[in-house]
Amino acid sequence: MSPKIATSNWRANMQWGIGWGLFLGCFLVLWISVGYLTGTNAHIENRPAWAVLSAAYVLAGIVCGTVVGILKPLLTSFVKSLLLGPVIALPLFLTVYAATGEPFALWDAVDWVIFVITVVVFGTVGGGLYWQIHIWNSAGWKP
Repeated sequence: MSPKIATSNWRANMQWGIGWGLFLGCFLVLWISVGYLTGTNAHIENRPAWAVLSAAYVLAGIVCGTVVGILKPLLTSFVKSLLLGPVIALPLFLTVYAATGEPFALWDAVDWVIFVITVVVFGTVGGGLYWQIHIWNSAGWKP
């Protein structure tokens, strides 16, 4: 038996998703800022400029938040959350990979395998966390 979810308000879902996306983007900007300030990633050749990477993370957060807002009515079970997680993670990694790496046309098989594994793993974990944090806790369920 799944908890009841209020999904009829499209505008509220979009605002909620974009808000969480902006939060994620800002958190990632803070994360990379520490790396740039401490120089822990100074050894990386051809690293992108801080502003480019920061803009990519914020844009990716907004896009992912929009996707989450659109898909929120479909996230009605744990399994659906796990399956839709990679769909939600896809724009994040597409945006970041485009800003930090070479164009997709120049990718070899290894780049594509790493990309797919990253999207599937992080998307599935994110979908499961979404279900645990936002659905079960809002319904008062305990695992």
